[in-house]
Amino acid sequence: MAEFDLYKVRNRETLRRLDTGMEIVRATKHEPIDFDALSRAELFGKTTPRNGSKFLAEWTLERLVNWTEEQIRVHDWRFPPGVQERIRIALDRPVGYAAGKLVSTITVMASGRWVHVFPDE
Repeated sequence: MAEFDLYKVRNRETLRRLDTGMEIVRATKHEPIDFDALSRAELFGKTTPRNGSKFLAEWTLERLVNWTEEQIRVHDWRFPPGVQERIRIALDRPVGYAAGKLVSTITVMASGRWVHVFPDE
């Protein structure tokens, strides 16, 4: 059986449904871009809150989905109640860029049953 291609999932659609009722959704605006080709000003512009912070290339969709599922289970998030929940998790190495700065924190955000993650200051 072929492995499911996460990159075929469209933006804001479900990457993985968990038995807890939570769903990890794709947020393309936070996916890696080619940072090496950008000037400092361009890097800042591409990683503003409006354009979205960006993960480093090593954070593939598979890695993001597996890591996010682990965090959902560790924090015992379940659906319902369907409230907004947000946690910030500091890691010991950089994960991406936010507002032009290299950052080591990931925010895990749940809104109802849907969960997505992004690099954060």
